[in-house]
Amino acid sequence: NTITEGIISGLRNNDASTRNFIQISAPVSNGSSGGAIVNIKGELIGISTLIFKEGQNLNFAIPIYDIYKVGTVGDSSENIQKALNYYIKGYNSDFSHNYNKAIKYYKKAITFWPEYELAYTNLGNTYGRMGDYKNAIINYKKAIVIKSDFPNAYYNLAVVYERMKDYDLALSNYKKLIEINPQDAYGYNSLATCYYMKSEYDLAIFNYKKVIELNSRYQDAYFNLGVCYYAKRDYNSAIKNYKKSIEIDPQNFKAYNNLGITYNQIGDYENANY
Repeated sequence: NTITEGIISGLRNNDASTRNFIQISAPVSNGSSGGAIVNIKGELIGISTLIFKEGQNLNFAIPIYDIYKVGTVGDSSENIQKALNYYIKGYNSDFSHNYNKAIKYYKKAITFWPEYELAYTNLGNTYGRMGDYKNAIINYKKAIVIKSDFPNAYYNLAVVYERMKDYDLALSNYKKLIEINPQDAYGYNSLATCYYMKSEYDLAIFNYKKVIELNSRYQDAYFNLGVCYYAKRDYNSAIKNYKKSIEIDPQNFKAYNNLGITYNQIGDYENANY
C-alpha cells in the first residue's frame, strides 16, 4: 500500500449525472479508483474515483456523505455482485462518452438484478445523452415503478420532457420531485424555469422566490427573476434582481449584459453604458 498527500482544490457538481465530487491535488494513478481519501486526522472523507487525463493533476473523489446514502444490498448473491460490477463498468464507459458500451453494461447489470433502479436511471441518462428520448423515458419510468420515491428518476424524466418541449409533463415530474423533497431548491428552480418557458411568468416568479426562501444566495434564481420581470415589463424589479445576482457573483457577465439592456429600455443610457 502507498500514501500520498495533497489539498482539496474544490468542490464540484456534475449536473448531467447529479453527482458531487471533491477535487483533490493528491495524484490518482490509473487503477487506483476506490482508494481512501482521508484528512489529517485519518478520517475517511471520500473515495478516489477518476482523473482527467486531458488536465494537469485533476483528480476527483466521491464525498463520503454521498457514499453513506447508498443503501446496502440485502441479497449478497453472486448475481447481485455481478450486477454491481457491470453497473460500475457502465458508469465508467458513460463517463468516457463510450455510450454504446455503457448501454451494453447497464443492460447486463439489469439482467442479473432486474430490480436495480439505479441501473435503469443511468441507462436512461445514457440514452438521453444520445438523443434517444423515447428509450430514456422508458427506463426512467421503469426505475420509478421499482422505487416510486426515487428523485433522480423524476428529475431526469422532467429534463427529457423539457428538451422535447413537452412542458406540461416536465412540470408534472418536477412537482413530484418537490413533493418527495420540499426543501429541494434546485427542484423549485427547474420548476420555475419550466413555467417561464410556457410564458407563465407569475408562476415562474412565485417558484423562483421559493428558491430564494430556501437559499438566499442562489444566484441563478435572482438572475432568472430579473428575466421574468423584464418579460412582464416590470423593469425596476428586473434591475433589482440583476443587481442582486451580480452582488452574489460579480463575474456574472450575463447579468451585467441584461442589466444594461434593462437600463437602456427605460432610457437610462448612462447606467446602460456603465
